[in-house]
Amino acid sequence: MTNPKKGNILFFQNSILPADGGVPRVTDIISKELGSRGYTSSFVFYDKDNSAYPANSKLQVTLQQPYHELEEQVLAFVAKGNFSFFICQNAYAGVFRKLYKKLRLLYPAVPFYCFLHASPDYWQLTYRARVAPGYKFFSSSIKRILKKIIYPFYNPYIRETSALYAICDKFVLLSDSFKPSFSRLYGTDKLNSKLVAIPNPLTFEPGVLTDRPQQKDKIVLMVSRLSEGQKRISAALKIWQQLQTPQFSDWQLSIVGSGPDETFYKDFTIQQGIKNVVFQGQHGNVLPFYKQAAVFIMTSVWEGLPMSLLEAQQNGVVPVAFDNFSALYDVVTDGENGFIIRDNNSSQFVHKLGMLMQDEELRKRMAAKAIETSQRYKVKKIADEWEKLFHEEL
Repeated sequence: MTNPKKGNILFFQNSILPADGGVPRVTDIISKELGSRGYTSSFVFYDKDNSAYPANSKLQVTLQQPYHELEEQVLAFVAKGNFSFFICQNAYAGVFRKLYKKLRLLYPAVPFYCFLHASPDYWQLTYRARVAPGYKFFSSSIKRILKKIIYPFYNPYIRETSALYAICDKFVLLSDSFKPSFSRLYGTDKLNSKLVAIPNPLTFEPGVLTDRPQQKDKIVLMVSRLSEGQKRISAALKIWQQLQTPQFSDWQLSIVGSGPDETFYKDFTIQQGIKNVVFQGQHGNVLPFYKQAAVFIMTSVWEGLPMSLLEAQQNGVVPVAFDNFSALYDVVTDGENGFIIRDNNSSQFVHKLGMLMQDEELRKRMAAKAIETSQRYKVKKIADEWEKLFHEEL
């Protein structure tokens, strides 16, 4: 970058604790890299705090407080910050959209960027998804039926995203491949310069990245929020159940993470008699799990550009994933650095996962390619894209 204008950045998001999910982790990584380039970052958030951030750089609000109080607090915070950029990372609620409109009126010269950390059609995929037997069957079925009836006339997701698109100067997706579906769903021109794409960066320090895979244990890994509505861990458990043969008896499925459906998954595993599954719980440092594991699996209904997929490739953990998000093809070349399973074909998933588990040389070749691919997402390269965004003409 050539002598870019530096400035103060204000992020709006739900949580600012990196261990709380992909969005706060991305913000933490990018804000630190941009900090090394002369930018300063501040945060308005409403969920989990981060004690590592200076007190004067953050403002915690609640969605339960009266709107006029929230607006007064935020405007006072903004008035002291001399901000050059406003960024909506993951704060899409109606009160924030109202706040953004106010900020645009008061600070029309400050660029406003909105990032969508999901595939544009995530809400469609969620209500079409099949869930495991016994999973909140009545309530989830009723919700899906109601959505099919109501959404053609009133769709809150389209209304919310369209409103954010109208407010911002640039709307940022995680992949160019998302532009056609965004255009189709929200009625925009996919070639419009307002719609741009910047992928997520790698999580771990560059020093962790090596040019060759490490020795791996016989572990198949999932790193995920335990939420059936999106992550559909039950599909992974049923796939794993089909691989419980003497040939694979020394392999383990390791599931790292926590979430609202953790108890359901543990009970499901016991009820179905699924063996060699270890629920590791939530961990602030997931790097040791990636270093150990040989294969990474993902059975999500939808994703954006998942940090766990990049983390796995960075550490030579070969991915196998359903193709329920187009950005998967940005990262995985089928048969080269992982396997892409089309059309939620569970039998094909079992076959490809079994191939990797029984063929160590195949795993090593794919792991080396995965590490090579991951270098496209080094933090410095992605931060260059952020700076390019900041200094484009609006």
